[in-house]
Amino acid sequence: MGSQVGHEHPDRRVARIASAQHGVVSRPQLLAAGLRPRSIHHRLATGRLHSLHRGVYAVGHRALTREGTWLAAALACGDGAVISHLDAAELWGLVRSHGPWSGACHRADPGGSRAA
Repeated sequence: MGSQVGHEHPDRRVARIASAQHGVVSRPQLLAAGLRPRSIHHRLATGRLHSLHRGVYAVGHRALTREGTWLAAALACGDGAVISHLDAAELWGLVRSHGPWSGACHRADPGGSRAA
């Protein structure tokens, strides 16, 4: 009988990543966790993943915190993207929430390649 020690199921890896990232993951992270494109599609179809932006997903549900929404936007913009303006000030505790949240997020995309 073979041991399963060290052979973590991809869903467990995805859950671990999502728990460290306010419930969101990127497509490259899903692939690195061991999911294949077909598995990602299946999880989208069955409600285990929810598309937020191109290549960015909520795991299990869409009820994200503000931090999750900010991270999803940054992940959608790719490496080097950061949260900026009032959102960054709120994140760092420099200002209080700037009113009812509309779903918009301020971010800086140094590469200018994609928008969330």
